[in-house]
Parts: sequence; structure tokens; C-alpha cells
Amino acid sequence: DCRSGVHSPLLQSSGEAQRIATSRNASASTGALRTLVATMSDKVISQYGWSMERDGWQPLWDIQESVGVLALDLVDNRLLIFYRGGFLQAKDIRTGGHCGRWALPSSDRIIGGGCGNKETDSMLLLAKSHGGAASQLLRAELPSMKDCGHPVPSHVRLRG
Repeated sequence: DCRSGVHSPLLQSSGEAQRIATSRNASASTGALRTLVATMSDKVISQYGWSMERDGWQPLWDIQESVGVLALDLVDNRLLIFYRGGFLQAKDIRTGGHCGRWALPSSDRIIGGGCGNKETDSMLLLAKSHGGAASQLLRAELPSMKDCGHPVPSHVRLRG
């Protein structure tokens, strides 16, 4: 925690976490986050749960092997994985089920992932401006991911 200086280690981890995402739902009794997802050494995406007994994040399971992750976000039980090269993948973290994979338009402009919004099924992306050194924030509208069993479109629509 940057404000308090308290460290919360990833237990039983041999590598360093490059990207992390946490649940927005805190425990009512402790105020602590319950879920953390991290990429380890750019090889695997793992889910962690808070251990009060061990005072750290203990690994629960490896969600998938993965290389080239640009950013992660966790919205409810949906893990959103942004990849270098302009792809977005959604997974159900409870089951590991595949919810969809989308190609982002203007993928050469995408330089960072953002945050998801469950109410509007949208996401923010950081992109290079057309023909310049400046950056801009784009909103991507995603199809509903409420049911991972239904087919989803393979592209998203960006608004800048």
C-alpha cells in the first residue's frame, strides 16, 4: 500500500509479477481485497487469494500460460487480458472458461490497456494519436460477457 507503506507479498512465487489486477469488491469485515491476478515472468497468469494467517497473497491456481500481456483488468468474475499486437481476451476466473477474444481496430496505435466498466460493457484504452507523439484515451465497447457460453463478435468498436 503506497499510502501506509504496508507490504503484501506474493507467497510461493519464484518470479516477479509484471502486471496485476485486483477485484474491486472488498471484504466487508476487513476491507481487504479478496482476489489478485498477476502475470509472472511474462509466462503465466495466476490467481491469488489473501491469506490472513500468512499475511500475504497465496496462489490459488494458474489461469493460463501467456506471453505478451500488455495489461490486465478484473471486472466481477471476468479477467480481461490485453495483449501486445492489439488483442483482448476475456476469461471467467471462476472456471477458466474462455469468454471471447477480440481484435482491436488500429492495433498499431494501442499502447496500453485501461479499466473495464461492467455496467456499460466498455473499456478504456491508451492509444497514440493519429500522426503525433501525443496519446489519447479511447473507449472500446464490448459485447456483453454475462454468459461465456454464447458466441461473441470478433471485433470491438473504438471511440476516440
